[in-house]
Amino acid sequence: MIGRCLSVQSSSPNELKFQTLSGIQHLAESHRFKAWFLDQFDVLHDGKQPYPGDISALEKLATCGAKMQMPDFVTVEARALRVMPGTLAATYEKLGGEVKWMGKPDKIMYKSSMEMAAVDASDCIAVGDSLHHDIKGPNAAGIASAFIAGGIHATELGLSKFGEVADDNSVHALALKDNAYPTYVLPSFTW
Repeated sequence: MIGRCLSVQSSSPNELKFQTLSGIQHLAESHRFKAWFLDQFDVLHDGKQPYPGDISALEKLATCGAKMQMPDFVTVEARALRVMPGTLAATYEKLGGEVKWMGKPDKIMYKSSMEMAAVDASDCIAVGDSLHHDIKGPNAAGIASAFIAGGIHATELGLSKFGEVADDNSVHALALKDNAYPTYVLPSFTW
């Protein structure tokens, strides 16, 4: 599978541009990112087993000296949404309860992770499959992001099999709808 390189993300949502890659090799070997914030569910595994190429990609990423953080907020299992604590907290808040939010997409989670890893925002990349959870937070924190199109949004993007490349116009429309703007788009987390 060959990745299509479009251009780098614009600061204006109406001019959203991203770079589409076939895997993480270019990002890892550039050594631009010292810290990687990885979503786990539907990026690294389906809840039962790793996706093809994920373990190998992690092994190769480790040889590049990247620091790793793996937070999570919601999960997908066999393409079905599964209720997680954030969903329950949102319901409680709608019922009138007070909730103190700490987690994706709140930028404080990324700021705290950067402090722990002793890196600046320009040294980080967040990788995930949810525009709301994994891309919007990095946008707020000034961190680059890699959107895995084959995860939680696969059906919305018209994808039906692992590793399928999403149409750029579909990704653009979905990013605008969710107000979350990835720097890179990949079909899956592979080298």
